[in-house]
Amino acid sequence: MQSSDQLRNEKLGKKIMSECRPIFHSRVSAKTYKCDEEEPDEKPPSTKEMLEALQFLRRGIQQRGDFDVFEKHKSYEDIIMKLAEEAKIQSTLDSFNSMTCTSTLIRKLFDEKKFTSARTKTREVAVNVIAPFAVQLTIDDLKTVDFVSILVDASNHKAIKLVPVIVRYFSPTTGVRNKILEFSNLPGETADLIHNQIIKVLNSFNLTEKIISYSADNTNTNFGGLQRKGKNNVFIKLKETLNKEILGMCCYAHIIHNSIQCASDCLPIDIESIVCKIFGFFHIYTVRVENLKEFCDFADVQYKDLLSHSKTRWLSLFPAIERIISIYNGLKSYFLSQNTCPNALKIFFENESSLLWLKFLSSQLKTINSYIKKVESQKLSAIELTIIMEDLMQKIENKTGKISHDRN
Repeated sequence: MQSSDQLRNEKLGKKIMSECRPIFHSRVSAKTYKCDEEEPDEKPPSTKEMLEALQFLRRGIQQRGDFDVFEKHKSYEDIIMKLAEEAKIQSTLDSFNSMTCTSTLIRKLFDEKKFTSARTKTREVAVNVIAPFAVQLTIDDLKTVDFVSILVDASNHKAIKLVPVIVRYFSPTTGVRNKILEFSNLPGETADLIHNQIIKVLNSFNLTEKIISYSADNTNTNFGGLQRKGKNNVFIKLKETLNKEILGMCCYAHIIHNSIQCASDCLPIDIESIVCKIFGFFHIYTVRVENLKEFCDFADVQYKDLLSHSKTRWLSLFPAIERIISIYNGLKSYFLSQNTCPNALKIFFENESSLLWLKFLSSQLKTINSYIKKVESQKLSAIELTIIMEDLMQKIENKTGKISHDRN
């Protein structure tokens, strides 16, 4: 006779099986590297096997630093489902090293004693089978199009400079497509290095006659500054090498973000600095947070955790300001009652117009953020981007005209 705990464990084990079986239940042949799907075994794992698998998954979660998983999920069922999600995470990690543990997990969960697909075999499958197949699909797809755009954006991974070359094109059957053609490690980020890499990729995929535009960040290396003057930039070098005119597409998200950032600097209060200072004042200080909660209760406002803001995160300022506005009375009471209040925050909360400037910038950011999200879409064409930017300009002009009319 099984106890209620055992029955519950077996029931939850079936949930894990249903969550993870579509991901893990496959055999990989060591000779042909072909995946052969098998019929799943209907027999659920035993309670002992299931608990061993859960302990295995729990160690994986804690190794990634998610130590609060078991505190956030109060019920046993929630913990089990979180562990099932962990199984999915381990199956999609970027590192091939994770497959060494995943093979053990599959054998424990599904009683697949002969299953072996650790780091070496998984890498061979990905590099020598899946990757060439994906590249060939891209080449076949590009043969059917007449015009393409090239996108480049360099980023640093520690001391390594990574430069992906992406192609964007329109397919009559699937619409706008984005495909990575090359992901290279360059020794620097000069115009010559990027230009040579792009030409190399274009030649390897036979796209030199099809390219019509080049898209990148608005830097001097890519476009030669705002006026696009000079010859030592990627855009000019591409036109000279290809011996034809191509369009230079800047990053509209950068333009919109830089515009609102410059506009906010014209305000009498440095709101961006104030937001960061308020968050830093309470960040990791439990005693201060508890005192703030008491002031919020006294001011009859519901306390909410303050949000951080980073200058490199375009959409983070708006929610951070909204959170400050929601508990503004509690924050004001707290800081004005402190003997050691930072001088910048004391001046800010003593100013009666501070809340008005916060709400003003918040209303502008609401509009700006909505358009940044639009232009970040991967399915937009150059024409659609132009229409979105013109619509944003029209809205700003309408707001400016309305303010001027109200003043008169």
